Amino acid sequence: MLKIGLALGGGSSKGLSHIGVLKALEEENIPIGCISGTSMGAVIGAIYSSSPNVERLEEMTRKFTSSRAFKNLGLSVFKREEESRLQQIVSMIKEKILFAEALFKSYLVKEEDLTESLNQIIPDCMMEETMIPFSTVSLDLISGFDIIKKKGPLIDAVMTSMAVPGLFPYTEENGLLLVDGGPTSSVPVHAAKEMDADMVIAVSLRGKLEKTKKPKTGLEIHLRIDEIVVTRLLEMQTVKADVIIRPDIEDVHWADFGKIDYCIEKGYEAAKEAIPKVRKVIREKSSIRNRMKNFFSKKREHGAEILFQKEKN
Repeated sequence: MLKIGLALGGGSSKGLSHIGVLKALEEENIPIGCISGTSMGAVIGAIYSSSPNVERLEEMTRKFTSSRAFKNLGLSVFKREEESRLQQIVSMIKEKILFAEALFKSYLVKEEDLTESLNQIIPDCMMEETMIPFSTVSLDLISGFDIIKKKGPLIDAVMTSMAVPGLFPYTEENGLLLVDGGPTSSVPVHAAKEMDADMVIAVSLRGKLEKTKKPKTGLEIHLRIDEIVVTRLLEMQTVKADVIIRPDIEDVHWADFGKIDYCIEKGYEAAKEAIPKVRKVIREKSSIRNRMKNFFSKKREHGAEILFQKEKN
């Protein structure tokens, strides 16, 4: 049977659209053989691979994003909404204070707060025990290489993959310094292939690179360069996927977890639109696989006949 790998990309609140994608794949009876996730994709992937039921996944995610523990993480301070001019100024001041604080701290969110939040949704099990084979991707700041995790405590793997530098605590492990895998592996297509997937469906939450206004400060220039580099790297990685699903969620702020219904709907719509291509690739790869299987089977049979004749003579 063809092994279909699902690569769930990072994108913070935008990652809620993964629920809609999984909902569509379930409805269409597309069997998922393995899942790899980065950042928010790791969170959603961990829950679903442990218990492949999209209704349960959605229910747990809703409870999580409305829980006290999640609100204590303080992500809402970064959220942008329609505010009065005074509210915009207050929000901007809060955000700049946090960024200034991050210059002197390794991270802003305490490890115990993050652990308390994730314990509500991530099962207390080993990665080897999930119902669907699962892996996460993190970036090692020491070597500069991506680290694919397939074994060990599930919650630890998720925490390292979503450790946004400066915001969430990093992980020190066997000489490695692990942070969010998003900068170098926003959509972990290579990780899904490492799990021996015959075909890979990639879910990318990052839109195409758009033209922007002229940067006015050195910081804005560096941020723009970073955006260009990450986008180009993402394009190079996703092109290796067999099918790419791109939910239309550019208008969702990365810290706005209140738009869960909207994100799920957009993920569902994008996945439904991609189903014909998914089925086409499945047919093509299954056909090639069967032809190769028959070819090698005949060679083995032919070889056995020759051997038998030699022994007989």
